[in-house]
Amino acid sequence: MSIHEKVHDTLNAPGALEIVEKTATKITYGASVGTVYFGFTVDEWGVIGIITGIVLGAATFGFNVWFRMKYQRPRGED
Repeated sequence: MSIHEKVHDTLNAPGALEIVEKTATKITYGASVGTVYFGFTVDEWGVIGIITGIVLGAATFGFNVWFRMKYQRPRGED
């Protein structure tokens, strides 16, 4: 079974949507607690979001480059 099939089966599992919803709720509540505790403004959260997006984008790019180099396949087989 390929990775694609495993991910597809996992995401289509009966309880997967409930897990995603619960996780999103926890993240939202955590961000709210952080806002109250640290006193972040909307602008500060925007900066945090931008920095997080840049870091995650760079990490994804690095992983994709590494993956292509390690498991190099001809372009026609994708």
